[in-house]
Amino acid sequence: MLIWIGNILTIPIYAFALRFTGLGKKQQSSVLLFLMFCQLLFLTAFKDNAIFHDIWAYLIGFNYSKTIEWNNIYKISNAFGYLNYELGWRYFVKTLSSLSNDEGLLIFATGFIIIYSYLLVIKKHSNIPWLSIFLFITLVFYNSLFVLRQNLAVALSLFSLPFIIERKLLKFLLVIGLAFLFHKTAIIFIILYFLYPSKLNMKTFFMLLIGGFLFYSGIAVLIDYGITYFPKYEIYRYSDNTANFTPFLISVSVFLFICTQYYPFRKVIEYEKLFFIMVIMVTLFDFSRIGLEFSMIARLSAYFFPATIILLPNAINNVKTPMLKYMSISTIIALYFAIMINQMNYGFELAF
Repeated sequence: MLIWIGNILTIPIYAFALRFTGLGKKQQSSVLLFLMFCQLLFLTAFKDNAIFHDIWAYLIGFNYSKTIEWNNIYKISNAFGYLNYELGWRYFVKTLSSLSNDEGLLIFATGFIIIYSYLLVIKKHSNIPWLSIFLFITLVFYNSLFVLRQNLAVALSLFSLPFIIERKLLKFLLVIGLAFLFHKTAIIFIILYFLYPSKLNMKTFFMLLIGGFLFYSGIAVLIDYGITYFPKYEIYRYSDNTANFTPFLISVSVFLFICTQYYPFRKVIEYEKLFFIMVIMVTLFDFSRIGLEFSMIARLSAYFFPATIILLPNAINNVKTPMLKYMSISTIIALYFAIMINQMNYGFELAF
């Protein structure tokens, strides 16, 4: 337990120490990101996998893949569910098991891609990098230690963001197609390409909200239809998490705070427009998750959640009053640290 909390505490320690190095702000941020990349990758590689639920299934699949010929990878059926995932994941696991017998390589390689992709986005777009790193660790990193496939798909989807801005549909679809090969839920990210507006104003804002609620109305029918053909997802309908209003209340609070700092949206740069739409999607998905009592929706929300890691610190950076800025940062740290502790209690035993 102390190791994981200590991981959080190193962020302000590094940031404070770097202020005395004589480096510029951008250089300090780069060094901080490099240090945290190495530290998080070290924790990923040398953690005790036995205390994380679900991780054992991936490791069994890794060892099983050693016994399968390359030309038979795509033929795996439900007879062995530990490797019966999307083709991209199967070949990814087979490649790694061919390189080494150490099952830790799977954890290391997956962690490398996830950590690198998020920190790269933070480096490019965050105005308060240390706070974005904190949010990444508390909201994504610990979950990524045992929910490997989808977090890898989300990480790969982040590489498509430049192609949304540049309106390069083919390259965008190629990246999302790759993510889809690791987790089918990545298909939801395609809608972001078409939601991205040329202008972000009140008209666009309300159109997105109206469209979101129409989506909410239609998805109920899709859920019923989908469960009819994929009954294994019935367990997600009455999950304990679906009646929990906390994620929705947090999403709404974050969304409203961001709106107050960016309104009337006249000086919002291109990437912030994109992240703003993603934050709206998170709020709508969390609302749908409660109203439809279907926890699988949280998996769809995960693809848009990275925007919060960027846009929330940037919104705080826009606060003009120093006291209010410090209060906002303190509130965010306290809130998301509590969320992390709750996630740790759910995700694995506090063996440390």
